[in-house]
Amino acid sequence: MQVVQIHFRDGQDFLGCYANRNGRHELFLAEALDCAVGEEIALDTYFDHSGYGFRIQARVISRRLSEAGNLRAGARVAVLPSSEPLVTMIVAHARGDEIQYQPRTGQRVECTLPVKVRLPAGVAKGEVVDLALGGMRVVGVSPPPLGTQIAATLYPPQLLLGLPVRGRVAWFRTHPDMAFGVQFLTLSQRQLRRLQKVLEKLRPAP
Repeated sequence: MQVVQIHFRDGQDFLGCYANRNGRHELFLAEALDCAVGEEIALDTYFDHSGYGFRIQARVISRRLSEAGNLRAGARVAVLPSSEPLVTMIVAHARGDEIQYQPRTGQRVECTLPVKVRLPAGVAKGEVVDLALGGMRVVGVSPPPLGTQIAATLYPPQLLLGLPVRGRVAWFRTHPDMAFGVQFLTLSQRQLRRLQKVLEKLRPAP
């Protein structure tokens, strides 16, 4: 899958490229001009003003090969369903709202769980500060590049040997403090059951 890197100066720069058409998130990007119509691509989007980066999965739906009046050359892309919650969060960020990572599957639960993350450079220790069936937010570890596939082991109090998971880095931030979001890859039924039990114990009593 082709990766297209895009830098936005700030939220207004992003919103100038963004449209919501009948509930579908779309972006018009000069950087994606060389991609073919129908091609699925990964958009690595960076916000220079805030230090956030996000990976969006999208499909090219049309191209404008040359400028026409005030209209730029570029490609229009539609966000794939797997990235729709992430783009909803990006839009809130662009509008200046305080954002919280919301994984695609399940309700986010705030927590403080030790985690070991295995990276190409070695093993790093950090903390998971929110968790859901679809993903987690990690602090205390220098963010890997967007799209990096990682293996990690969570250490909830009730699981002595830990809970291994695999995922992909979907977003990161570099300041005011480092953090990154992981979208889980396919979990086995056993992993899913164990994760559900962990979440049940972490949820505050009603």
